[in-house]
Amino acid sequence: MARRAKVNLSDNIKSLLDKEKPERKKIKRSRKPMTPEQKAAAAERLKKARAKRKPAVGKTHHAVCYDEKLQFKPLKDVLGWLKEAKEQAYSAKKDMQRLKDGSKEWSVASDKYHFWYGYVNDINWYLRHGDWISNTFGSQQQNKTKWKVVTPAYYPDGTRKDLASAPIIDDKPKRRRRKTK
Repeated sequence: MARRAKVNLSDNIKSLLDKEKPERKKIKRSRKPMTPEQKAAAAERLKKARAKRKPAVGKTHHAVCYDEKLQFKPLKDVLGWLKEAKEQAYSAKKDMQRLKDGSKEWSVASDKYHFWYGYVNDINWYLRHGDWISNTFGSQQQNKTKWKVVTPAYYPDGTRKDLASAPIIDDKPKRRRRKTK
């Protein structure tokens, strides 16, 4: 015959007493109505505060994104790419949640999610800093970025780092074949 487990009566009593305590509801107190003089003084203070505030600039992205000569691509296009990339990342994340962790399909969905999530971060970097750092661009990342050297780097001896250096060994010694008899 099975034995009954020991019951801690003090814990049971405490839990029963806690259940019986009424919950205190927060009471929202209404404010005292303002007198007409107080209303006028508050309106005057608000007017002064609004006059001190600087006008809104209205531009939320880096200045390069708005400049037609300096921008990578038109801002409208870049924002469209961002929207598409976010949608792709979201759908891949939903696939990951739907699939069993560790399966091949989950792994593919995870790769797809990280692929699009990284692209979203690259686009946001461009919008914040004005530098395009991704190797691809477009709504489906279908185009490759053509990089351009703006300021070249130099070796201590004064030669540019991006130029092809001369080979160390000019001619390779030719191997002679042995004649077989």
